[in-house]
This record gives sequence, C-alpha cells and structure tokens, in this order.
Amino acid sequence: MQSIQLYINNERVDLFEDESISLTQTIQNVKDIKSIFTDFSQSFSVPASKSNNKIFKHYYNYDIDAESSFNANDLISATIEINYRSFSKGFIGLNGSKMKDNKGYAYKITFFGETIELKNKLKEKKLASAFQGVNTYDHSYSVSTVKTGLESSLVSGAVKYPLISHTERFTFDSGSSVAGSRNLHYNESGGGGGAHNHGVRFTDLKPALKLSKIIDQIETFAGIEFTKSASDDFFNTSANAVWDSLYLWLSRVKGTIGLNISGTAEVNMPITSIDFSNASPNQWDPTNQGTNSGISPYSRVSNGIWTCRPSFSVFSGTVIDKSYRTVFSVTPSSSSTNFSIFVEDVTDTPFTIASGSGSGTVSVNALISGPSGGALRSIRYRVTSEDPAITFVPTITFRYNPGVLDTTVTGTDIAPNGAVTNIVIADQVPDIKIIDFLTGIFKMFNLTAFVQDDGKIKVSTLDEFYSGGTEYDISQFVDVKESEINYAIPFQEIAFRFQKPDTFLALNFEQLNNKIFGNLENTTTESPDVQTTNRGSKYVVTLPFGKMIYERLNDLDDGSQSLIQYGYCVDKDQSPTNIKPLILNITNTTTGTDTSLSFYNGVSSNTAAKLTTHNRPSNTYSTSQSLNFGEEVDEYTGNAEDDSLFENYYKNYIVDTFDKKRRITKVTAYLPLKILLNYTLADRFIINNRKFKINSIKTNLQTGKSEIELLNE
Repeated sequence: MQSIQLYINNERVDLFEDESISLTQTIQNVKDIKSIFTDFSQSFSVPASKSNNKIFKHYYNYDIDAESSFNANDLISATIEINYRSFSKGFIGLNGSKMKDNKGYAYKITFFGETIELKNKLKEKKLASAFQGVNTYDHSYSVSTVKTGLESSLVSGAVKYPLISHTERFTFDSGSSVAGSRNLHYNESGGGGGAHNHGVRFTDLKPALKLSKIIDQIETFAGIEFTKSASDDFFNTSANAVWDSLYLWLSRVKGTIGLNISGTAEVNMPITSIDFSNASPNQWDPTNQGTNSGISPYSRVSNGIWTCRPSFSVFSGTVIDKSYRTVFSVTPSSSSTNFSIFVEDVTDTPFTIASGSGSGTVSVNALISGPSGGALRSIRYRVTSEDPAITFVPTITFRYNPGVLDTTVTGTDIAPNGAVTNIVIADQVPDIKIIDFLTGIFKMFNLTAFVQDDGKIKVSTLDEFYSGGTEYDISQFVDVKESEINYAIPFQEIAFRFQKPDTFLALNFEQLNNKIFGNLENTTTESPDVQTTNRGSKYVVTLPFGKMIYERLNDLDDGSQSLIQYGYCVDKDQSPTNIKPLILNITNTTTGTDTSLSFYNGVSSNTAAKLTTHNRPSNTYSTSQSLNFGEEVDEYTGNAEDDSLFENYYKNYIVDTFDKKRRITKVTAYLPLKILLNYTLADRFIINNRKFKINSIKTNLQTGKSEIELLNE
C-alpha cells in the first residue's frame, strides 16, 4: 500500500485512511479524437479535520463572511505525491461538503491535470482582450504604409497586407486603362499617371497578423509559456517553416475598416495616448497612484487605457472608501459634425459604461464602481463619427474620491484629436474567444499539450509526441486472470471541416462540385490508405475558422495568366460579407515586368505606383503543403495538392485507428513506483513482447492498481 500526500497551495491535506484516489490520464483518446486537455481524476473526499477546515474555511457554514469564505469558483494549485515523491501537479476544485449530525464531516474535491490551467485562465475572454492597451502592431492606415505592407511587411514581418478585397472586384486588363477602376494592370506607357491612375486602393485592404505573434501575446496576457526551442516544438518558428508562414486576416466586420458591426459608415477613434505633463491641477496624476496592483490606491494610464481598482480596501493599515469618476468631453471643430463618445470597460469583453451623441460639445460622466476587494478595471475612451475628416478637442477629468482630488487633461495632450488614421490591432482582431482560437489551432494541426516540470507547456504534433516516448516492460505486473481484447474502431467515418462557406467563390465551388472546398468528409473513402468499415457513426472535427478560395487573375485582353492572385470577401450577391476567422499563408510573389501591379495614388495624387511584388494570399505553403484537409487544386499553380492537413498531421493516427488489426486491449496491472513515477503518455508498454500505446490509464494511487486501455502497434 502506497502512502499518498496531497498539498493544496503547499499546505498538507489530511486524507481518509480508507478513501482511494484514482487518477485517469489520456492524451488523445481514440474514442474522442477532438478532445483536448483531458487529464482529470475521479472525485474523492477528504475529512473535515482541523487542518482541512483551515484550508477550506469551513465551507459548509453559510454564515461565514463572504470575504473570509473559501472561493469554490476558482481552481487551486495542488500537488500529489506518492511516498513523498512527486507524482502529479495540477489543481483542486472543491465540489461541496458532507454533513453528519449537523457537523462538517468531509469535503468533496476533484483533482485536475495542469493543462486545465489554460481553460481556467482564459475562460470566456475574447482574443481582442489580449491586445487591449498593446500598441506593438498598431500602424498608420495610409497609402504609403499599406503599400509597404502589400509589397513586403510591417513591424519586422509581424504585419502584412495580403491582396484580399473586402468589397471591390479586381480585374487585370492590359487592353484597358480606365482611371479610378480596380484594374490591377500597371500601364507602362502611361506611367501610371493621369488617366492611367487605377488599381488597388489602400482602403480596399485589411491587415493580417502573424499567428506566432498572436501566440506570443496570448502567453503574455494569460501568464503562460509555450516551449519554442526544441525541434519538435510546434510553435518554434525557426524549426517549423509552415507555422512561421501563417497569418490571421484582421477582419472583424464586413466591408471597409471603420465600419461598425451593422456595416454603416463610422470612423472609430479610440484614445491611444494621454500625457499628464500639462495636466491641471497635477495633484492627482494617475501614473503616481501606487505601483502595486495588489493593494490600493492603484491607478495607471498606459496607451490610453486607464486601469484602476474601485473598491473598499486597506492601505497603510487604514480602511478607505476608494471611488473613481471620470468625465469625458469632446468639442468638434465644426459644430455641424455629428459624433458619439463612449466610456467603456475593456477589462474583458468591452461594454459601455456611459455614452453620448450630438453635434456640439458632448460630455459624459462615468462612475467606476466595484465590489469590496474587487478586481482591477480597465477603462477606454472612444469617439465615433460618420465624418472621416472630423477633428476635435478632447478633455478627460480623472476623479479620485470625487470632489477631493481631480486631474484634467485636455487638447493636444490626448491623441488622437481627429479621425483615426491608425490601425489599432485590438479593434480589428476577429470576434473569437482565446480558448476557441487555441483549440482551433490544436485541431487544425492535431497537436497535443502537456506541462513540463519547468512549468512551460510543451506543444507538439501527435506524431512528434509519440516519437519521443520510452518503453516499459510491464509483463510481470499484469494480472493475467482477466483481460479484454476489443474492437477498436469507434467510427464509420471521420470528417474534418472548416466553417460553412460564406464567400463568393467558395459558395460557387460548393454548388458546382457538390462539396465544400477544403473539407475532408470521408476519411475511409477519400483516403486510400484508410481501411473502410460499415460500423459506428460519423465523427466530425470542426474548426472555428473560415475558408476562402483565391483567384489568379487572367488578362482580360489576351487571356494569358498574370502572376497576381487575390481574395474576394463578398457573399453570393457580391456584397461585402464577414468571413469567420481566416487563417492563410502569405507568399511574397514577384509579379514580373509585364504583369506589374498598379497601386492607386501610390506615387502621389493621381499617379499610380508600380509594384513588382505583392503579398499573395494562399491556401498552400511553398506551392506544396496545403492548408486544406483534403486534396484540392492549388488556385495559383493549378496543380492538385494532396499534401494536406490530413496527410501531414492526422493520417498516421487515423490509418492506425482504422487498421483491421487494431484492437483495444484492457488489462489490470499493479505498477511499481519506478514506473508510476516516471511513465508518460508518450511511452509504450510492452506485454509479452508486444508493444502498445497507452490510450488511457486509471490508477488507484494507494495500491498502484491500474486499469489500462492499450492500442496495439
């Protein structure tokens, strides 16, 4: 019988002598392929002893003050040891308590593996939240900047402008040169001037942000760290060229940047900078109100975002009533200009605290409130208008204990003072939860994740994960009295899908071909290496991402192919639409002398610029490995590409799953500590000279008795 030790926040927990603790572990269960982060335990009970009551704060007692009671909403850091040697780290969730004779008897708890921390930290937070107050990737939205982003890149390659039109149809016609048209052919004889000034306009395009930079920002936001140094680390951009080439198209709403969610014309102007050097009076400068976010007062202004903690709290041993109020006032240069102003909470999902509209001076007064001991709140100021030329004078008053200490900032000390000419990444990121975005990436590339001893999260493909395992011969520890060898194929078919098509070419492709571009509907019938079965049901792996078909333009004059490819983000009626979050490869492509790309007003007003390279949107990396699940024709080369997501990341696993020799073997084994404390789910167990992968393992930690599901190789 093993001795079990449980620690919660480094405090030893008393255990019942006769209560067994069983831990179930699986990295990717063959019966639930799309599940991620599935390490968990059975629930068990611990006694309501004196030390445990101290930890769980007499949770069964309703009358304990809320501030002093145990918060069962949160998972608490925990460690399990066997014979005082580390077995597993994770988190404890308190489910409830048991009573006997009206007295606390036991606490019911569940142990979760460390990867649950991803879900716990991210919860319902949106991807845009990770970029609030971050201006690293912000940039001007102008002819020169977008031209650079289309020709090469911005922010050291983090931002590119792929040739994707949100509204206008592009053409390539060497026999025509109509001024102002979206004809992308650069007229060499006309030099792009005067009547030849046509082509793509900077306002036709939206930026794309590198996926690796999004992962970096999620790490910073959530306080986690993924491994990125080893050759098998999927997020290692030096070792994984495919990952390094991928971008997320920043299209939050349909149509032009600056339109609101309903598609009406609206210039969005969030305040991005507040300078207190000339504030009057300067007796309460928020940047001087405490440096420790754990105590009060605490107030900070960074990148236009005001962060404060409104609550009753203790500072220097004194309980103080700390309240905040802010007044936001805007006066336009023209009294006939209509506009709206907002004070918003952007701590998590942005919502409006106060707003106002008008054509003269508009002011709003916002109370920033919070519960006793409440969390920090982040406040943003924003102006919107249908006039893209609006200029204004903003004034912001910060009030700490209103009427006692006020600071006013105004005029040129606040930016912007007019229509936004900057791309604020936080306002352009697609509307998706961070956890859904991460889960989508994991499903797309069949990734696994586990927490290493150093606290970093190791992420690799499933094939790489299994290639790193070791072998343990457990033959002598297996109970030979009883075992099972069962049919292992749980599904008749497995389908891999993107979101339903909603753009013009993808919709037409579906109608003409009776299939959805990029999807793989039947792995057993469409992949010759996967054996067929008529048992089970269909299993569907669905990504939260959209899929676009791109078009390589032909010359309308002579029918020859240009070297230009673009995306057209419109619906079946060729009206602007908003595609689901779009992941794409961006390949910088030379257009050639005869097929140069014309950039409207790219040299000066009424003079087009000649672009000999452009950022070509693509579903294929380096003209071979595609971002589709099934075999599709590459839009640029015209070649059928079967080097797909399925082929590269799922095939080995699925082929093994559907092999007619595949079995699930269920055995009972009494594993010794030398195995219990060292095995990983990447390892193989050997029984009587046969090698097996671990599908799942449920272990009674006291006895070492393990119910193991094994997959034969």
